[in-house]
Amino acid sequence: MNAVSPPKPITEDEFLTLPEIAFMSRNPRTNESLQRGSVEQWRVRNRGTDREFLKPDDHIGAMPIWRLSRVLAWMDAQNRPYDVEAWRERRAAGGFRRHQDLL
Repeated sequence: MNAVSPPKPITEDEFLTLPEIAFMSRNPRTNESLQRGSVEQWRVRNRGTDREFLKPDDHIGAMPIWRLSRVLAWMDAQNRPYDVEAWRERRAAGGFRRHQDLL
């Protein structure tokens, strides 16, 4: 019989939700944060192409989540600007509502 390993906790710094990805992403012309709809458009418009957005790493309930390291690697590969420090500051200030906040 195979033993099942215990679940690994997801630390706050390891994953992002769509609104967080949008906030961290920057418009190349204005350096302003993107809207969530822009990230949704990446997901829809680029399906099946070399610019396809990442599939979620996991879900918390129905909410998809992505690992920070994968998002940054994708943005670097796509030559998309981002600001991790601004995201961290806003997250530390309680700026993002996460699923666990609703439990």
